[in-house]
Amino acid sequence: MNNQSKNIVPYLVIREIPGAYRNLAINFISKECESKKLDGLSLIWKEEVCDKTGNILPDLRMTLIEVVKDLVEKSGKRICLVFNTDDCEYVELDGKVNHSTEPPSMRIKLAGEWIPYRLGFNAGVGE
Repeated sequence: MNNQSKNIVPYLVIREIPGAYRNLAINFISKECESKKLDGLSLIWKEEVCDKTGNILPDLRMTLIEVVKDLVEKSGKRICLVFNTDDCEYVELDGKVNHSTEPPSMRIKLAGEWIPYRLGFNAGVGE
C-alpha cells in the first residue's frame, strides 16, 4: 500500500531551529520488511488509507497524531503533520495538538525576499 498511489501526500515538517525545517515522508506499508526499501517514516497499516475523496481516514489520522506526539517527546522538536495544503496538525513540545489550515511555508526572508528553505527531504528526526 503506497500513499502516492492514493494521490495523498501526508508528511512531517520538523522544526530544527527557528527558520530551519526538515521534511520527512510518511510511507504506509503492509509488512515490516517493506520499510527497508523506503526513506522516511514507515507505518504498517493494512487497512485503507483514505476515503473516496482522498482524505485520510479518521482512525489513521488519530494514529499518525499519536505517532508524532511520541516523536516530539523523543526528539524535543516541534513537528507539523501535514495532510494537505490546507490541513495540518502542529504537535507542540508540551504534547498539545493544534489544528491549522496553514502548514509551514518552508520559506525564509533573506534580503527582503522570500526564498524556499529546508535542510533536506526524508531526513530522520533528530539527525
